[in-house]
Amino acid sequence: MVTTHGLFRDRYKAPYAARLEASQQVLEGLERIVRTVEDSGNALELYGKGIRTHQGAIDDTDVIQTTFRVRYAETDQMGIVHHASYIVWLEEGRSQWMRAHGNSYAHFEKEGLLLVVSELCLRYKQPARYDQRVTVRCWVESVRSRQIQFNYQVVDAETGAVFVEGYTQHICLDRQGRVTRIPDRWTAFLRQGAPAMVNARAHT
Repeated sequence: MVTTHGLFRDRYKAPYAARLEASQQVLEGLERIVRTVEDSGNALELYGKGIRTHQGAIDDTDVIQTTFRVRYAETDQMGIVHHASYIVWLEEGRSQWMRAHGNSYAHFEKEGLLLVVSELCLRYKQPARYDQRVTVRCWVESVRSRQIQFNYQVVDAETGAVFVEGYTQHICLDRQGRVTRIPDRWTAFLRQGAPAMVNARAHT
């Protein structure tokens, strides 16, 4: 015998189960979002620590500054500097760093060596715009036997406001594409601007 209670239960059981399943899916989705945010937060925290370390080292290192105006071709439809343009500016910054210290990356390549970008990390803080005067600040953060890291800030030349900050890491390769040691004379040249070397010179 089917009771009224039984009919009521059977009538609402399927919709309730569907709503329950949907709610569970929403909760699982929210949990995934929370985990993603937490992971991103941890990554940003680690990156932030690195940036703070870099900023703290600016006064202790040999920072080379390159100033120019934003060209129209470097902006996008929104009227701000395209994010990829900053990468070209970083290259100019480190090239100028080498020139300012009496050498050139062209000389490095003439010896059959290459410094290829193995890692690039940039944090975009605010946009630069057409015709603004910007300054790329570049310094050597670390030099290892086969790797070098350059750090950067791109700032407003007038106010000092930071547009972008970050770093690039470079691996030394030979012409056959094999990882190789940076020659001692080049290691000494590159290390002259690294924090440890500058601090050592300051205490001599």
